Amino acid sequence: MLVSSYIDTALGKRDVFLSLLSFNESGDDISLTRLDLPLDWDNINFTLNIMGPCNGIYYLDIVPEALINPSLREFKALPDSDIAPFGTEYGHVLAGFGYDGKTNDYKVVKLMLLCERETPFTIWNCWRAEIYSLNANCWREVDDAVPPIDTDDGSPAYRFVNGCFHWMACDVISESEREVVVLSFDMVDEVFRKIRLPDIGDDCETIPYVAPYNDSTSIAVIVYPLQAEEGTEKSFNVWVMKDYWDDGSWVKQFTIGPITVVPVPLGFHRNNQLLFQDNNGKLVLYDPDDPQLQLKDLRVYGKQKCLITATYMESIASLRRGNEFSQKQLVSFGMVPDPLL
Repeated sequence: MLVSSYIDTALGKRDVFLSLLSFNESGDDISLTRLDLPLDWDNINFTLNIMGPCNGIYYLDIVPEALINPSLREFKALPDSDIAPFGTEYGHVLAGFGYDGKTNDYKVVKLMLLCERETPFTIWNCWRAEIYSLNANCWREVDDAVPPIDTDDGSPAYRFVNGCFHWMACDVISESEREVVVLSFDMVDEVFRKIRLPDIGDDCETIPYVAPYNDSTSIAVIVYPLQAEEGTEKSFNVWVMKDYWDDGSWVKQFTIGPITVVPVPLGFHRNNQLLFQDNNGKLVLYDPDDPQLQLKDLRVYGKQKCLITATYMESIASLRRGNEFSQKQLVSFGMVPDPLL
């Protein structure tokens, strides 16, 4: 798998990294290799938000934004967007990445909360969406309007399922009423859809995360307890949508725990195994089928709530497409031993 995070060094700096992690079933044979990407690492002060794999291609939500294929060692920086008017302020930005099987294209979609100041005392907000096409190597505005939502999605797992990307969101029903939903965006038809959640209860001490399930044929919602005092043990539920196109098909797939509460579930590994970052910042694997119910230490550390994982997929899908100028933006990168192990 690919692991992205950063650690604070003894010299007061941040060591940002994106590495390839390999381990066996028992978790005792671990190797870590760092991707030597053509980035100005000294000026990156946060985690590389990585999304993928999408046929072995990954999107890096950083500055500059980029697509990479680790198998082919290909790196492509995306062009800047000029859709938003100059001087526009962004209240919030959500990104998604996926594949359009109809046109054989890889797309990045961004939802932006634009803030326009009408007077020194009033601010008008509206959502706007734009999309990048690898084939065309440019950005354009999405025709379909973003539904009225409030969102600050914290789901760390890659959520591209059945041709759609997903975010947790709050549907704005009225000024005083909100409903938690999953917001999806279809990469082929380029339209939005709101998916109703199962009856998970109205518990202020839990938070839902959306993640792919069963090799990305459906989505799951992990109803996770908010961080409690260290050493506290709790159980939590995993709900799975059996029929992706029917939001009435949610079932409670299984309950995990009780285990010691850790801050953030990072997603599934091999279906029902779950990846977490524990209270010490370590990457751990939980297998509900393990009779000893042990958390396996994968010996990777990162800043709390800044660890991101992505399944690694070998691929010959090249980023070399489009016009000659687009292909000149493609560069190669190497792999080096990771000093963390």
